[in-house]
Amino acid sequence: MTREEAIGKLTEFQETEPNQEVWNQAKALKADFNEQTEALNQKALEQFLNEGGEKDEFQAPKDELAGKFDELWTQIKKRYKEKQKEEAAQQRVNLTVKREIIEDIEKLAEKEENIKRAFETMKELEEKWKNTGPVPSADFGELQADYSKARDSFFYNIRIHKELFEHDLKRNLQLKQELTSKMDALKENNKIKDVEALAKTYLKEWDEIGPTFKEEWEKVRDEFKEARSRAFDRVKEHYQKVKEQKQENLLKKEELLKKAEEILKEDIQTKKHWNKLTDAFKELQTEWKKTGFAPKDKNEEVWVQFKKIGDEFFARKKAFFKDLRDVQNKNRDIKQELLKAAEEIKESEEWKETTDKLKELQKKWTNTGAASQRDEQKLWRKFREACNYFFDRKKDRFKARKQQEEENLKAKQELIAQIEGIKSDDEKGEELLESKISEFNALGFVPIKQKDSIQKSFQNATAKAYKSLGLDKDEIAKKQLNNKIDEIKKSGDVRSLEREKQNITDKMRELESTITQYENNMSFFGMSKGAEKLKAEVESKLEGTRKKHENLKKQLIAIKVAIRENRS
Repeated sequence: MTREEAIGKLTEFQETEPNQEVWNQAKALKADFNEQTEALNQKALEQFLNEGGEKDEFQAPKDELAGKFDELWTQIKKRYKEKQKEEAAQQRVNLTVKREIIEDIEKLAEKEENIKRAFETMKELEEKWKNTGPVPSADFGELQADYSKARDSFFYNIRIHKELFEHDLKRNLQLKQELTSKMDALKENNKIKDVEALAKTYLKEWDEIGPTFKEEWEKVRDEFKEARSRAFDRVKEHYQKVKEQKQENLLKKEELLKKAEEILKEDIQTKKHWNKLTDAFKELQTEWKKTGFAPKDKNEEVWVQFKKIGDEFFARKKAFFKDLRDVQNKNRDIKQELLKAAEEIKESEEWKETTDKLKELQKKWTNTGAASQRDEQKLWRKFREACNYFFDRKKDRFKARKQQEEENLKAKQELIAQIEGIKSDDEKGEELLESKISEFNALGFVPIKQKDSIQKSFQNATAKAYKSLGLDKDEIAKKQLNNKIDEIKKSGDVRSLEREKQNITDKMRELESTITQYENNMSFFGMSKGAEKLKAEVESKLEGTRKKHENLKKQLIAIKVAIRENRS
């Protein structure tokens, strides 16, 4: 149930008598609502920490739903407490009234000589007893025993008219047999709460029925006793299963706690390793939420331990990435110096010397680790522009495009071979791959006949390398799109970007049509098992199509940005 649905249910309770059943449902709603709210706050905290925030500075976002829920909860709690007070006061009054009725019955059995009048008075007292509400549970058993004793004393000690007495005995036998049948029928009732409540009600009614024929008494008593035992045994068995399930949940949570402790013990030294274990820890958190309550005396204890491990894990992660940022900042400073050196010589007419210097700068650039993603892209774009500016001037000057293209082809082939040689266990494999891609894109044109084949080889090599480094299909597609955009932007061929933009737009329209069709189909499913299965299949396809559409949307945005930058 969502938090909005919980508020709606609690709102309905405002119009309902605040009895015990309503109160139990309200408490269950509160527990579920608080758990969901805690999960949202934890998610917000994780995002805050991942974005570089300090835990002490985190403030949970304003939660209007929580405020509304608390307001409704306070109202129903107040009404329930008031109701309890009223019922407790009334029960005390009822206790006094019923004790007075027992005293009246005892006096009636001792003093009344008129049999008819005594019987009529007894009927009035019985009716008054039935119409008097419940008493405090602590006094119920003793009170019922005193009442039964007083009634039995009356019926067995007062000399009642024989026909009237036998009529009552017969009627009482019939009522007891009917109650026995009702109690026995509870074995067909699958709602344990109803079985428990009805069994108590029938037991109370049994005690309130008068005596029957002595020769029939033991038989009907034993039959009722057996039916009662079956009913209460079912109730006992149910609560035992609930207890066992909570114990099983405790074992599951202790196993999750053990796995969390193992993750915390890991010696994590790389970004890739941190991301992998973060995903693993989040899976444990998800599994924890799916697991039901443990026994009350242990549930809070294991949760506190699990949460403490989570806090420590993410605190260590934050510290690691802070150190990583320090390294990235050092790399940024180095690349800023390399950029400055490249810009200072890009106007040089010393072609060979400057070419060697720029290649040396490029080599140093490649050997230098990555800066932050934002700084890396910005610095690389400027560095590449400075290099391209010089090499474009050089090509224009020497009119040696063909030779340069052959050199570019050979260099790209070498880079492809180097990319293919990147190992999945290389700690800096991803940085090395990005640097090789950057070198590849920095190289100029190749002979037109080899253009498609070299590009295809490059795409295959990078896809294989990305896959070996643990990237999924969506991440690979995104990386290769960015590489393609960089290559096209370098060539200055805006028309290629426009063609790619139109191609993605057409694909998105096709997916939008498919999404609409799936959504229309969803509204025609019925509630049969077959329809539910088909509905689940369509929902799965719909989710996959939406994901493809979202990925294409991100690609389209990237291409539009590239087009604007190329035209500016």
